[in-house]
Amino acid sequence: MSFRFSMLAAAVLLTGCATSALNAAGSRVVAAPNINTDGCKYLGTVIGQGGGAFGGGYISNDQLMQYAMNDAQNKAAALGATHLQTTAPQLGGANGTTTTATVTATAFNCTNQAPSEDAQPVVAPAATASDSAQ
Repeated sequence: MSFRFSMLAAAVLLTGCATSALNAAGSRVVAAPNINTDGCKYLGTVIGQGGGAFGGGYISNDQLMQYAMNDAQNKAAALGATHLQTTAPQLGGANGTTTTATVTATAFNCTNQAPSEDAQPVVAPAATASDSAQ
């Protein structure tokens, strides 16, 4: 009976420490605090979380914040987002130890977004006489 309890306790500890990896779809979501959302479709708010009460204290604050950002980007991608407007991560914990990070963000689909006025098209260099001789 104690073996079963040990296995159950190990499973609880492992699931209590959320370390979200960035998936392929999430890696295509552009995340930044200031995004031009003109012409974008609002998709909703996502909350990314990293860490947990049973293991977050053993993970650095930087990693906790990265896991929370990964989680937010993955959730935004699941909504069909191309862009994610983020807030600064919020750290939480107990007894003086940081155990969690949370990122609140707004997901947008900007596939129909017009290029900004600052964007300049990329133009191939003009062919010269020496190029045509080769």
